Amino acid sequence: MHRRSLARFDFDAVLLPYNFFMAQSTRYRESFEEVLAICRERNVAVQVIKSIALGPWATADRTHNHVVPAARGPGGHRPGGALDLGLPDVFLNTAGDLSLLPKVLDAASRFQRRPRTRR
Repeated sequence: MHRRSLARFDFDAVLLPYNFFMAQSTRYRESFEEVLAICRERNVAVQVIKSIALGPWATADRTHNHVVPAARGPGGHRPGGALDLGLPDVFLNTAGDLSLLPKVLDAASRFQRRPRTRR
């Protein structure tokens, strides 16, 4: 849908979900990368949401005020959008649940490199 919309309209920015869980899907990751390439060519800002999501909303207990439970990495830490933080030209929108904001900011301050995704 993003590719079709970008072909039809001259947007200044797009907003789409991307996180470690979604990047494990080859189909989704490749679609995201295609949209990102189009946006870079056209100088369209890319804003990422749901960057700390653990998985699909339908399978999760609803324990927070955001759409999906926050992901936990090895050792139980929350990666806080590490996959997205390493993407040049991508803006990371934080979770709507303010209790998670300090965790996202902490992860951003400690960011060194993007985690590897399956290829």
